[in-house]
Amino acid sequence: LDDPGGSLFYAFPSIAVNQNDEMLLGCSRFSASQYASANYAYRLATDPLGTLRDEGVLKAGEAPYYKTYSGTENRWGDYSHSVVDPVDDLTMWTIQEYASAQVSGQSRWGTWWGRISSPTAVPGHSGAGLALLSVLLAAAAAATLRRRRAAIDRESA
Repeated sequence: LDDPGGSLFYAFPSIAVNQNDEMLLGCSRFSASQYASANYAYRLATDPLGTLRDEGVLKAGEAPYYKTYSGTENRWGDYSHSVVDPVDDLTMWTIQEYASAQVSGQSRWGTWWGRISSPTAVPGHSGAGLALLSVLLAAAAAATLRRRRAAIDRESA
């Protein structure tokens, strides 16, 4: 993704392509006026080459984020992944990081799952509309990631 105006920045992309050659790109987006958010963009196989549909926000960033974990660089982007659901080879899932609310003045990150259904998989649908987005928070995955985040925080303390 690229912002021709140069005010939005995208990082840590992950890509999935389903059986219809539709593409999902999950990523982090941030700017001087936007905290790091979990975003995605979608492309149908019939869309013009080199284009994506308007991007969507899975979860808006909630606070500034700066954490080096005893290093010199702000660490970000460990959790970005997009996959095709093996059940139907059409639905795609992405998990992306966002800057969550600070706790006791400490930066925190969170993850958010998104399920993006192929518009071409819906009977009678023309495929011309935007992908249907169901934002889902997977409780088991969230609990696992919270435990992992707590372990990282303990290691860096």
